[in-house]
Formats: sequence, structure tokens, C-alpha cells
Amino acid sequence: SRECATSGVEAHAGRLWVLELTGRIHEVEPESGNIVRTMETERDLRGLAYDGEHLVSLSSKGIVFLYPASGHLDRMVPMNYPLRSIGFHDRRFFLMEQPVEGFDRNHDPMRISPETTLLYVGTL
Repeated sequence: SRECATSGVEAHAGRLWVLELTGRIHEVEPESGNIVRTMETERDLRGLAYDGEHLVSLSSKGIVFLYPASGHLDRMVPMNYPLRSIGFHDRRFFLMEQPVEGFDRNHDPMRISPETTLLYVGTL
């Protein structure tokens, strides 16, 4: 196996699909942990899900749908706000908004917005 900083993991077709922070997606044999194949994708992707047809991830511009065979972009759904993570279950997407963080007057870290974590549920 190989060490890498991950941004998402998804199970599909008897394999694990691991999204590296560099934008690479590794197809991993679960029993051995060996990387079977590596696909180069857009950098700065976050989260990974499989919707029955595509590997789905988040970019700074929106939700990206990638072909599992190649990692190439099929389509993108633009978003007006940044998203942190994605999941897919029972034909619905679960999207978590990226909180805006900053510092208070004492320079301690704080969440600026939203006050609570927002989770959107829907279909695309």
C-alpha cells in the first residue's frame, strides 16, 4: 500500500476508490490494499461518492461527475457556495456546506457562518 493524504473514500464494484488531496483517484484492491490503477483529475477535489454511474466529487466551482473508467469529467453542476463533503444513498445526494471560519477579537478560531452545520439533501 501507499501513504497519501485523502479527501474521500468510496466503495464501488468490489473496490475502494480513494481521492487523494492532489486530485488523483486510486482504485484499490480491498483485500491486499494494492493500488490497481490511478487516475489524474482536477486538483482541489473534496469528498467522493458513487451515484450508480459516476464518481462524484466537489470542486471550488461545483459538483463534478467523473467517469469511473477514466476519471474524466462528464459534467459539472455549479454551486453558489462552497461544499465540504458529499454522500450518496437511496438515489439522493447529501451535501455539507463548508463553514466560514475566522478569528475573534482575541485571535481565537471561530466559526463565522453558518451557526450550525448545514446538510442539503436532494437529487441532481
